[in-house]
Amino acid sequence: MELITPKLGQLLVEAAAFGLVWWAFVKFLASPISKILEERKTKIKHDVDAAEKNRADMESLKQDYDKRMSNLEIEVNQKISEAISKGEAIVAEMTEKAELASEETKKKMQKEIDDMRERIRREIKKDAADLIVGVSEKFLTSKLNKEDEKLIEKLMEEVSSSLET
Repeated sequence: MELITPKLGQLLVEAAAFGLVWWAFVKFLASPISKILEERKTKIKHDVDAAEKNRADMESLKQDYDKRMSNLEIEVNQKISEAISKGEAIVAEMTEKAELASEETKKKMQKEIDDMRERIRREIKKDAADLIVGVSEKFLTSKLNKEDEKLIEKLMEEVSSSLET
């Protein structure tokens, strides 16, 4: 049991040595260690604050980015709508111009057809008049029988009726 229980003198020496080491620790090492721990605590707090600030800045930038993207999307949709409207207006204008040109061409062609009909009608009238004059000359210069006279009258009626239409 002697090994387990220390002697009082030895216990006092060990206690004095421990007290001396403790005093030296507190006197020389506690302050620098405390200062180092305080600096580390301050640095960690500063780093955490900086990280929080960076996170807040990033969140702000993300919101700004999202807002800009939303505005760009709205602007792009407006420009697309404007382009579609302009395109539709151009198509409508071109269609209207094409219809007007088509109508104008149709009127010109109808006028040409009417002019051609009138010219042909005049030529037919002239030819018919020449024919009537020729037949009349022949009739006057020669004696015709009754059948020839009826034939000439019938021919003149046909020419007259065709000229009226």
